[in-house]
Amino acid sequence: MKRMEYFDLIRFLKFLLVGAISAIVDIGAFWLLLDWKLSLQVSATVSFISGLIVNFSLHSFYTFSSKIDIPKAIKFIAVVAINYAISIFFVYFFVYCSLSPLMGKIFSLPVIAINGFMLSRGWVYRDGDSSK
Repeated sequence: MKRMEYFDLIRFLKFLLVGAISAIVDIGAFWLLLDWKLSLQVSATVSFISGLIVNFSLHSFYTFSSKIDIPKAIKFIAVVAINYAISIFFVYFFVYCSLSPLMGKIFSLPVIAINGFMLSRGWVYRDGDSSK
């Protein structure tokens, strides 16, 4: 395996690990906030933002060895918006095909993971790439 391919595989595995940690933070915060009797909207919003902050921070420091700055944060939010649109497309496409919206969401996950990794590696964190 070539050196660059090895680093990309390791970096992709780190990317997935950070995604899992962020999901745990999001879901854990959501559960905790609901347990504290906050509204669904507040709980979902605060937990999503918490997961997003953890995701961006860990990707910056751990996955891509990069400093946090405003331009990267804006690009990161753009990638999140793109992945959200992909997720919504899958959900509605599955519904259009008389299939389960949950299945659409599940089928969107690998597409979102690969898209998020490629855009993060090639655009958001390009200048912080330590494997070059």
